[in-house]
Amino acid sequence: MDRNKETILIISHFSGGEDIESGVKNLVKDNDRFKYIANKLGIGYSVKVLTSAFFHTQKKHTSKQSEKLGNYELIYIQEPGYKKNICLKRFYSHYIYGRNIRRYLEALEKMPAIIYCAVPSLSGAFSAVRYAKNKDIPIIIDIQDIWPDAFKLVFNPPIVGSLIYYPIKKMADYIYRNATEIVAVSETYCKRAAAVRTLESPGSAIYLGTSFDAFDSISPLSEAKQENEIRLMYIGTLGHSYDLKCAMDAYRVAIEKLSRAAQLTFWVLGDGPLLNEFQQYARDRKLNIVFKGRLNYQDMVAYLKDADIAINPIAGTSMASIINKHGDYAAAGLPVVSTQDSEEYKRLLNDFEAGFTCKSGDAEAVAEKICFLVENSEIRKAMSANSRKMGEALFNRDKTYNKIEEIIEAVKKGRTDREGQL
Repeated sequence: MDRNKETILIISHFSGGEDIESGVKNLVKDNDRFKYIANKLGIGYSVKVLTSAFFHTQKKHTSKQSEKLGNYELIYIQEPGYKKNICLKRFYSHYIYGRNIRRYLEALEKMPAIIYCAVPSLSGAFSAVRYAKNKDIPIIIDIQDIWPDAFKLVFNPPIVGSLIYYPIKKMADYIYRNATEIVAVSETYCKRAAAVRTLESPGSAIYLGTSFDAFDSISPLSEAKQENEIRLMYIGTLGHSYDLKCAMDAYRVAIEKLSRAAQLTFWVLGDGPLLNEFQQYARDRKLNIVFKGRLNYQDMVAYLKDADIAINPIAGTSMASIINKHGDYAAAGLPVVSTQDSEEYKRLLNDFEAGFTCKSGDAEAVAEKICFLVENSEIRKAMSANSRKMGEALFNRDKTYNKIEEIIEAVKKGRTDREGQL
């Protein structure tokens, strides 16, 4: 890397574990937000991305210390790792990761011009914010999820839960309060940070999205469809935030209501802690649901392009706002049947006429909307076109991520201007 270039440091705990090819338009196997940003910024800056040497999704470590990917360097920070998403070992592992982030930063010979840091995790971001504050380096926090709220859905015992999560909440408050600027994947998350900030800036909501250039370059798998087959599809994690049981119940009701001429099939793309439970649930009800397991991004998109209707069965207790699958569904031009309580996503589906929102857990209502889309092909096609329009406007990171670059430049310039006045 050119030593004369200014350095931008990106910290993203969960950016390890996927194959990647150099060049923005070739990033079809890895849809990571921070690698995408790094690759673009690396054209004009010396960019380093710090991530964990423990891959959360695969639950395994890499032996690599660093590697050159595209226009940036990926550096792996050690942590012990854990076997379950919710366990005490994970809290300890994140503590060690945060400590090692601090040690890495303190050992730097050349300070970065700016730091761009993801939340979660909190431990790494906390170390980064403290370092940036002490060294007077601007730091932008990019909120991907709200912790500790997301953990409370799965583990929140009375009294003990409050004792566990209070210090984590205080850590999050410190990070948001002391960040130079806030970026988030939704307006909802911007508001969470703004609640503890004294600065006037409310933050910038820039949805996760995907590269539509890369997405459109992937060919459908065209796995043989039956005559008149309509494919209902879910992509993503099979965990506690996703009510796949409601989706499967709705599918059962829908196929009972539909005429035999309509061949409705249900495909589930993804993996997670509840995969076996969901598969058993389908078997117990004699539902012929296709579980494809975890796929790399390129293969997932290829399957998604053969879908006709997307389902977004978010559990009512989930804190999820605008998430990855929303952008992928929009890129594929799929009408969405959703049970997500997020007012932000409800508004998007309604304003763009790109789908329907049903009450969480209401399988009959979900089935009704699925049947409506199956039986009304013209409306389904119109909603499909509207979904793609929504994607082009809000989820095409080839366009929307330009705003992130603008924010980075503005924050960096603000620091330069302050230094010039000293």
